[in-house]
Amino acid sequence: HGESIRQFRNRFSSREPNHPWLLEDDDGLLKKLGGWRTDRATGRSGLTLAGLLMFGKSESIVAPEALPGYQLDYRERLSDDPSVRWTDRVTLDGTWEGNLFQFYQRIVQKLSGGPGLKTPFQRDGGGYRQAGTAVHEALQEALVNALIHADYAGQGGIVIDRYADRFEFSNPGTLLLSREQLLRGGVSECRNKALQKMFQM
Repeated sequence: HGESIRQFRNRFSSREPNHPWLLEDDDGLLKKLGGWRTDRATGRSGLTLAGLLMFGKSESIVAPEALPGYQLDYRERLSDDPSVRWTDRVTLDGTWEGNLFQFYQRIVQKLSGGPGLKTPFQRDGGGYRQAGTAVHEALQEALVNALIHADYAGQGGIVIDRYADRFEFSNPGTLLLSREQLLRGGVSECRNKALQKMFQM
């Protein structure tokens, strides 16, 4: 999806304007990111699964030969009224291109403010206003982790529920580490390394 790649390129260049990958055309940039590959056996080129997830069109992602169970869902549950299921929702409803990059851009904005999330006026080391806090950074990290560690061929989808007093992030797939390793810390195993690279950039 050309618009998603253009927006990605803009974000990438604002963070690191002199990066050599920015000199590549869209296909070249996708290759560097792991989103485009040539099959050596057949000679055919095309989007990788990571490229499709990050930049593809909704109908291509959920096609029967791709990931028909793909689902993204963000729900705000901020009402005290039990008859109100949610106060805001972002899901694959056809009003936006439902790839991971577009979902990330929408949800990271929702995680930057609202009830319980204060942004005090602070200056960074260079004297500029600091945009967020450690809490904002942790929420952004949780969002990216939910996206890069999901088993997109598994049951269920990415679900983020926001309550007045907490956030819940869930994604399909089992842990790649043992419970003991997880609790000990210091070891990381990524399920989708190309997606991880795309979000790092």
